Amino acid sequence: MTSLISQTNYFYLDLDKNIANGCSEFIVENRSELKLFIGNLKIQEILCNGDVADCQFSTEEHKCSSSDNSGSNTTNSLTQSQPYQRFDKRQSKYSQILDKRKIVKIWTRMGKNTIVIKFKPNLTFYSQMDQFDDHKEVIGAMNKQVFFPFLDEMTNLKLIYVVNPDLTVLSSGQMENVIEQDEFAIHTFLTITFPRNIAFCVGKFEKFELSSSKILFLPKYQDYSEIKHEILSTQKIMNHYSINDKSLQIHLIFPYSDIETDAENLIIKPFGNFPFKQDIEQNFRFRQNIGISMASQLFMKIEFKKEDLWLKTGLIGYIGNQIAKNSLGTNEFLYQLKIDINQVVSEDKEHLPLFSFSRSIESCQTEFFMKKSQIFFQILENVTSFSSLQKIIKSILTQSTISTESFINIVKDSTGRDLSHEKQIFKNSATLFTGDLSIDQKKNTVKVVFNKPVNTLIQSNELEGVFEYPIKKEVTYTYHNRRKREEESVLFIKIDPYITQINNFKIILKNTMYNFLTKDKNILSQLEGVQHVDEVELERIIYDHNVNYHIRLLAMNYLGINSIFSFFVKKFCIPGSTIIKPNSFTILNHFLLIGLINTLSFSNPHTTREIVTNNSIKSEQTPIQDVKNTDQKRTVTHGAIIKAFYHNILRYNDNSSNQYSDGTFVSSIIRNFSFMFVSYTDETFNEFIEQNDLYFEIIERYRRKDLIFPSFGNQITCSVLYFYGKLDLYGIIELDFDYLHFLLQETNYIDIRCCAAEILTFKNICDESSECPEQLINLLSLDDKIIETVLQTLLNMLETDF
Repeated sequence: MTSLISQTNYFYLDLDKNIANGCSEFIVENRSELKLFIGNLKIQEILCNGDVADCQFSTEEHKCSSSDNSGSNTTNSLTQSQPYQRFDKRQSKYSQILDKRKIVKIWTRMGKNTIVIKFKPNLTFYSQMDQFDDHKEVIGAMNKQVFFPFLDEMTNLKLIYVVNPDLTVLSSGQMENVIEQDEFAIHTFLTITFPRNIAFCVGKFEKFELSSSKILFLPKYQDYSEIKHEILSTQKIMNHYSINDKSLQIHLIFPYSDIETDAENLIIKPFGNFPFKQDIEQNFRFRQNIGISMASQLFMKIEFKKEDLWLKTGLIGYIGNQIAKNSLGTNEFLYQLKIDINQVVSEDKEHLPLFSFSRSIESCQTEFFMKKSQIFFQILENVTSFSSLQKIIKSILTQSTISTESFINIVKDSTGRDLSHEKQIFKNSATLFTGDLSIDQKKNTVKVVFNKPVNTLIQSNELEGVFEYPIKKEVTYTYHNRRKREEESVLFIKIDPYITQINNFKIILKNTMYNFLTKDKNILSQLEGVQHVDEVELERIIYDHNVNYHIRLLAMNYLGINSIFSFFVKKFCIPGSTIIKPNSFTILNHFLLIGLINTLSFSNPHTTREIVTNNSIKSEQTPIQDVKNTDQKRTVTHGAIIKAFYHNILRYNDNSSNQYSDGTFVSSIIRNFSFMFVSYTDETFNEFIEQNDLYFEIIERYRRKDLIFPSFGNQITCSVLYFYGKLDLYGIIELDFDYLHFLLQETNYIDIRCCAAEILTFKNICDESSECPEQLINLLSLDDKIIETVLQTLLNMLETDF
């Protein structure tokens, strides 16, 4: 192997002209060949001991196929002994995945060699909005885009930045010194880590100390009291897993550039992610994201091979979930956990196991992989204990390299549990088990039989208390009955109540048991019960404040639009009218309102219903083509009713006395508005526009208001664009190409730019002109987030046979 003694990287940054140059110096000993990964760097010169180096550029490929699972080229005992490691033919789509990396091979002499590479680093500069904008910043992130050549191993790195003296330099590693001159300053950082964990940010930032180990940097002053509380709360959770008493030194940066990355002792998030007191949605989103970023800091110096990345992903996700659980509450955590388990069970057969040699790096970054990995560690905590998992994580943090085999040994030493044949790691074992329940009231017994062995626990909730019984495939137990036989002694039964498996269990209970489930405090009980109760119980759930808001929204969805309208009028309107009260958001009211609006959007706009004329919606709010007059009744579409309902909310919306922003609430209404517009014929186009003119008028009014008094991230403008974009797709209106290209400019908020890119992608695909391919290529040359939006839009169009 190449003996790399050290690597020194020099970066010359001119933020006045947005120019950057780089130079890397490698000290190598006792090896004739050096293979460096270079990404898309523009290499200018390569020298070896002062002379032009003998080198070769190429692309290294790794094709993931079934042969990678055979274990013939590895000494890992797991792959040699476990027959269930073989590749499943149902997952053949993975065999076409390639890992591609551009490399340069440099041949050297024996002994010590000095290799110098000059290059143009791939960096992201901030584009100033106008001549009055004096902010400057530049960001480099190795896990986003390679900005210096590197060897993919633990490396002794020195990072030197030459910049203007008035700029702040933040980098991975520990600062060694700063040398200041009249025209420039030299900042030097040292670290021993994997090069992919390196990032830096240089620019004009203000510094705020949140604690002795957590420092915040912002491009301009903002109220940071909210973020200080969240960071300090997060630090307390992180201390449970730290292997020493010292807290991790972390710099948290919110630049204007749309770059988000987690690097060694550096967390960079776009300024649009900054939490504001006035925005409930933004605060909750930040709480969910910051936990993952903080947890990733623990594992920066540990090496994981490609097939073992599920360990790193799962551990980071698990700790991040513990942080979110502490911040958002147990019920919110359990609800999301159950939703994720349902997704894993439904899709597991289509994917590779967690541990598989057939995985590529990209396949370890999918949403499914991340969810299943973190679920595994949550279940491991449930079957052992929180303290046991703490011990396991602390043992892992003492290692420099972790594999699946060594992890299994750590678990066995810490808990005595043997995972060497664990199906949840090595197989696609997630499944749905179905069972039957019978109660013999004469013998006071309950019998449960499943279609397959389940090896779990049954929890019997009775009037006399809660009792638990192990079950393999079937079990019969005697319930406790000290009351009259006609009274219910067994309130309800739960299977696997502590979530110890990545499986779902379905068993048919008595109707009354489902009613008792909805009255339980646990959200998982409520979730199971609400899916089976009758309309009377659903009506009770909607107005029961002890029921979680997720469950109340589900109950409204099951009952239909009548129950939603009725609930909204009773709770949010002035008594005796349909005029909404001035906004007075609480966290619960906010999420209940957003969920209510989103639930309505799932209604079929073509569905019709007959209403009595005296109780009908006024004709000025109901388009003519949606209403068919009769003598005493008229037929109205659900689309017409919901459009009138949305219009009524926007018309009377008053947020003047509310402490929270209504941007998310209004944008949800506008975005869902377009789902209620139905098709038309060429003969009725003018009539269609005339009848829906009041809707267009009020939406346009909100768009113009957002220009003067912008919502957070211009989210109202984004929703209006999606609204117009959908109508353009239906052929109702036509958006101007020049206007959409104007929105793509860097001076606009990134979400607006992505929205414009998505609409342009649709329009270019539908346009048969010869300029279409060229315009799509232009979109793919913009920011990474816009490129991702365009590619995802094209993928969605292919999947839906657009």
